[in-house]
Amino acid sequence: MKSAVPTILNIIVALGIAFYGTNARPQALGPSVGSDEARRLPVSEPTLRDTSYVSCWNEKLSQWRSLFARSALLTSPNGGYRAYVEVEATAFEPVDLNTYTGPLCTNTSKLFVAGPHDEKFKTAYIRQPDSKYEMGNSLRLVAWSPDSTKLLLELAQWGYESDAGIDHALVVYDTSFNAVITIDADNLRKRLAFAPDCVLSMVAEGFTSLGEPVVKIGHLRLDETEEGAKQCVRQTGFWSLGDHTKFLKDGFRPARP
Repeated sequence: MKSAVPTILNIIVALGIAFYGTNARPQALGPSVGSDEARRLPVSEPTLRDTSYVSCWNEKLSQWRSLFARSALLTSPNGGYRAYVEVEATAFEPVDLNTYTGPLCTNTSKLFVAGPHDEKFKTAYIRQPDSKYEMGNSLRLVAWSPDSTKLLLELAQWGYESDAGIDHALVVYDTSFNAVITIDADNLRKRLAFAPDCVLSMVAEGFTSLGEPVVKIGHLRLDETEEGAKQCVRQTGFWSLGDHTKFLKDGFRPARP
């Protein structure tokens, strides 16, 4: 009998999104250690537990500082898998601020997973800056699927010294393939037949009982978008992202084993 739980390949085909093997290593951006242009500031504060948004910029003190965050362990329902996230935000102090053109902070976020027969945790996913415009990133653990085969995370990306706001995406790690897929706002607009220029907020919420990732889609706050921008949805609601993306009825609550 064919399982009702969608495989990760089904999800990839259904959403038309990029597939990333865990061996992919984006090139790091920013000055190297020992650069005569800027020096890396060491981490001087205690390890943070909240990995959802780790920024070098301290708004209260109006200064840059390096930070390190590590989440608590998240164990799968069957007890076979354990996962945690680390986010490192590295601040740079320019030798000459007038001539320095490099970044003032770069983030690296990592997912670590240990399986039933693993003595040590293995790096399952690394996120580094995509470009000079999005140096900031963070990862948040959300939930394991009910059958313990997939792990849902939320990725946040932003540009330092920018008013563009924070971009969010879903990250789904599959234990069977040891690989991840990412689902960003552009993927959602295409899949849900939204206007390509409409705006939305997205939050990773968990899974359906069949193991389909669930996202909550709502309005983007006015302070995070351009004036007059069209919202993609009229009201906030849950959507499942399986073989057939669908709106979930009022009262639905994602499965978070």
